Amino acid sequence: MIKYLKLSFLMVFFSGTLLAQQSSVYTHELTEFNRAVELYKDKQYQAAQILFDKVKSKTDNMEVESDCAYYIANCAIRLDQMGADVLVESFVEDYPTSTKTNQAYIEVAHYYFDQGNYPKSLEWFDKADSNNMSQAEREKYNFQKGYAYFTAKNTKEATKYFNQVVNSKTFGSQAKYYLGYMSYETDDYKSANQYFEQVSDQDKYKEKMGYFQADMNFKLGKSPLALAIVAAMLVGCGGGGSSSKPSTSTPPTNPTTPTDPTDPTTPTDPTDPTKPVEKEPSVVDTNTTVAKVKVGVLDSGVVETESLKGSISSIKKYSFNTSTGEVTVTDLSNASANLQDNGNSKHGTFVSTIIAGSSVNGSAEGVANGVAEIYAAQTTENGIGTSYTKTFFFAANDQMMKNGVKLFNISSGSTWNLTDEEMIAVINQSGALDVVKNGGLLVFSSGNEGLNEPSSLALFPKFNAEIEKGWLVVTGLNEDHTELYRDDSGEGANACGVAAKWCLAADYVNNNLSNSALSDYLYSFHGTSGAAPQVTGTAALVWSNYPWMTADQVRQTLLTTADYMDDGSVNNGLYNETYGWGYFNKDKAVNGVGMFTKEFGNFDANVTDGYVGVFSNDIKGDAGLIKNGNGRLVLSGDNSYTGDTTVNSGVLKVSGDTSSSVFTVNGGGTLLGGNGTTGSVNNYGNVSTGEGTLAVKGDYTQSKDASLTYKVGNELTVSGKANIDGALNVTATAAKYVQTGTHTVLNADGGLTGQFSEVNTKSAFLTVGNTAYDSNNVYTDVGLKSASETASIKGGVSTASAQLTDKLLAKADELYKSGDTSNNLVNYAAQLQAITTADGVQAVLNSNSGSIFAETSSVLLKNQSLANGSIVRHLSDAGLDASGVWVDYTALTTKNGASGWDSVDSDVYSTSVGVDFTLNDNALIGGYVSQLKDKSEYSLNANKAETDLTGFGVYGKYLFSDAYMLGTLHYGLGDTEYSRNVNSGLSTEQSVIKSDTSVLNSYVEAGRNFNMKTGSGSLDVTPFFAASYASVKTDGLSERLTTGLKVSDSDAEEFGLHAGLRLTNTFSNGFTLGGFAQYTNIVDRDLSKVSVASNLDNDISVDFTPPDFDKDYFIYGLNAKYETPMSKWVLFGNAFAVSDDDSGYLGQVGFKYNF
Repeated sequence: MIKYLKLSFLMVFFSGTLLAQQSSVYTHELTEFNRAVELYKDKQYQAAQILFDKVKSKTDNMEVESDCAYYIANCAIRLDQMGADVLVESFVEDYPTSTKTNQAYIEVAHYYFDQGNYPKSLEWFDKADSNNMSQAEREKYNFQKGYAYFTAKNTKEATKYFNQVVNSKTFGSQAKYYLGYMSYETDDYKSANQYFEQVSDQDKYKEKMGYFQADMNFKLGKSPLALAIVAAMLVGCGGGGSSSKPSTSTPPTNPTTPTDPTDPTTPTDPTDPTKPVEKEPSVVDTNTTVAKVKVGVLDSGVVETESLKGSISSIKKYSFNTSTGEVTVTDLSNASANLQDNGNSKHGTFVSTIIAGSSVNGSAEGVANGVAEIYAAQTTENGIGTSYTKTFFFAANDQMMKNGVKLFNISSGSTWNLTDEEMIAVINQSGALDVVKNGGLLVFSSGNEGLNEPSSLALFPKFNAEIEKGWLVVTGLNEDHTELYRDDSGEGANACGVAAKWCLAADYVNNNLSNSALSDYLYSFHGTSGAAPQVTGTAALVWSNYPWMTADQVRQTLLTTADYMDDGSVNNGLYNETYGWGYFNKDKAVNGVGMFTKEFGNFDANVTDGYVGVFSNDIKGDAGLIKNGNGRLVLSGDNSYTGDTTVNSGVLKVSGDTSSSVFTVNGGGTLLGGNGTTGSVNNYGNVSTGEGTLAVKGDYTQSKDASLTYKVGNELTVSGKANIDGALNVTATAAKYVQTGTHTVLNADGGLTGQFSEVNTKSAFLTVGNTAYDSNNVYTDVGLKSASETASIKGGVSTASAQLTDKLLAKADELYKSGDTSNNLVNYAAQLQAITTADGVQAVLNSNSGSIFAETSSVLLKNQSLANGSIVRHLSDAGLDASGVWVDYTALTTKNGASGWDSVDSDVYSTSVGVDFTLNDNALIGGYVSQLKDKSEYSLNANKAETDLTGFGVYGKYLFSDAYMLGTLHYGLGDTEYSRNVNSGLSTEQSVIKSDTSVLNSYVEAGRNFNMKTGSGSLDVTPFFAASYASVKTDGLSERLTTGLKVSDSDAEEFGLHAGLRLTNTFSNGFTLGGFAQYTNIVDRDLSKVSVASNLDNDISVDFTPPDFDKDYFIYGLNAKYETPMSKWVLFGNAFAVSDDDSGYLGQVGFKYNF
């Protein structure tokens, strides 16, 4: 800010210089003086001061000179210039006869009063003489001086000056209200009631006096309903949040004439933002997090400033009716900014910014920016922060039920003079217990009066222990973090006091905050109102990292990770009445709990199924851990807690040192080693070394119903005795290759007793042989298992693929034993060894078979023949009376397959353009070009092949009276793109590669036509016989993936015979309708062997013959043709079905233009 003020000063200086140059045209110095006065009245103090100074230096008029000195001093006061008060004193000394001397004192006093600096205003009020003032000026003087004494807690002097204005029309009501309040504070209830009754007809005081009158009636025993009213206790902004600290001993209102004296917004230098330092996870395992955590801010509301854009989900107002005791709810989402946050200083917006704000123009970022989602509840009744206790907890319960909010910030509080019985009554009627029972966590500020105890709200758990599980209180430290924040008067953060067990500390001062609801300045926010949201934001981060935690567990995490601060008192070493558990530590809290302590009991970690929680702090304490839930919890720190650890369900992984705790694993639980250490282990469930070794410092006992899951290479070491029974399950993981041979399962330094009752393997590619025992060790022999034994498909695609896979595994074992442990083939084999299911094995075999490359030729053989049949159908229907150009479009869908191989679904689309040439009445020849696309999907590995072919063909037809012969020859050339999933055990990659493809088809048909006349035309019956030849060639290829395949050329050819019948009914109007049926038998098919090698080792390959699809099928369908009257245009189409073990359908449409 300093550099901006300097810039502003220079700009105004130049402006002032310009004004001075312009003034030279005036003929009298009073012109410049009057101009300066106008600038002063317009609050352009810098420019006015420069001009007054210029006039003062030039004038010879003593009165003008003294007036200039007066205004120069006043400008200095308003510009907060250093030495401004000296300028005022110098004015009085230098111009003792000036009529403005007393006015100078009063002006300065009023200025400081309006700024809320009451001690400074008193200094100048005391210098002023009120005898020469007007009546209005004297009333203002007395009221403001009385209020200044009131804020200084000088009741005697405040009463003196308030009494002088009790009959004032302007200040009388306010004076009576404050006199009533001071009487209430001194237990003079009679006087208090008298003063309050005199202003009870004014709406602005009715609500504010509700608490005081109810409390007095209760204490005087006047009303049986008083206790119910007290249950809705008034709460002020005891959490503070300002440079001037409000006190619970002040009333919950301010005078209307002065500016709000609790302005919390002090601009600070925007060039030095505070940025939190994020800590990187320290363990391999990572938490399963949730992106957003809902945070309820129960305060004065919130404005969606630039810093809070995207972080506000709802804004609702909660209003308490003192007559009915009911709370009404109003949605403020579309209201104006002043309604959305009704605080004079936008208190709720500051609190929300500390929690969730983003950095804007160098401002500090909120603790949980990007995580916290603000649900604002406006619980204040007015601009100075008056709230009712019942409103807080009604709002919290409402937000929980309707929006699922569980975390709440309440930066408010007051101190109530109630007995224990009265406090219990307030708590029971407040609704606070409902919030806690429903899983809520509430974070409160301790208050800013410099007391040894926090506000009354903070003390609820003292009177009801059940509430403690959802309660946190936050006090505030100075900026050096050495003690509680206290100012020179002793005011500042309230200590934790008897709330120490649920209390911790944060920063009393929050610097560099953005709040565009007020201005574009950066602000400093003082008070425990700003300390509480620091902890609330951290709680949101904890709940984001550990969404399975309860509110109590989030609370324990915050408390047990705080940095303890010694206050010199005798305590339990965990917390004290000054700082509670100490200064909050965000970086530790987001890594989980820091202590298991009997203060809270054993930590019950109920981790939700599918979630992972990582505790990476070094956990200490005298309590233990209970693992429930089907999720995974990881202990990665060097832990020293001494309580027992029990695993009831799910997985507890130990990757650090937890040797001071005795572990019990029950039937539904797994203790997982991660190169960690435990104390003694009693295994009634499952202990596993699946993710690393496990060292037991103590004894290991395994019951008959338990199991040890041994990952080969990760042994279980026991420093004490081992007594074993139950099952041994041998497995492997992708992290490390398992070589064949003898491996140590368990080593017990203190001796081994018992044996495993059964030994199993969970790896589909490993087999376990002999298991041996000696006095300290368990050994097992591990060998390789053929993939064909475990595959879910026997024969077919698995036969050759299993041979290839077995060869690869054997070579990997050879390489590993020779010391080549980092070879890609060894790493690949390690992934395969981790497979435990037959389906997993089959996925690898499907991938290694390269079946798509071999099967594509067989698929194209049939699809090409069917598609090219459209040329035959065109030729059989073609007349020999005219030459012409024709076009047709054919769409075909088929299904092919063979036992043990893929089921292949194909969609074929072909477009042909041709020309018929009539040679004479008996002969026709022609040619065509075609474009064909074949899209096929292969079932076993979700592979795809797309073939694009450009074809060329010739055809001819010759008539012998009623008989005919026709023939076609077709050649196509293009490519096939293969999209293949390559499975390497635990991961899948996609390979996309193309190879050249060519096809050749020939077809010869002979038939005889029998014509019969009908009533509407003629019917032709044509039986026919045919022979065909087809071949498909695909070039070899080599995939780019490390685990991909290298495949040889693939050729396929077949010879087929066909027999069929056509029926054609020609009508007199040029329309022809017919049907046909045809049987096809492939009498000879030759499929060349395909050689497949792995890119992992090209020297290892296998040869296999592609699958032989169906050799006979039956097709039948309908055809239609229409010739225009002049026979220039011919339209034709047909549709047929393919019937074999599978099915297929074809449709064809086209036209011909005769020339």
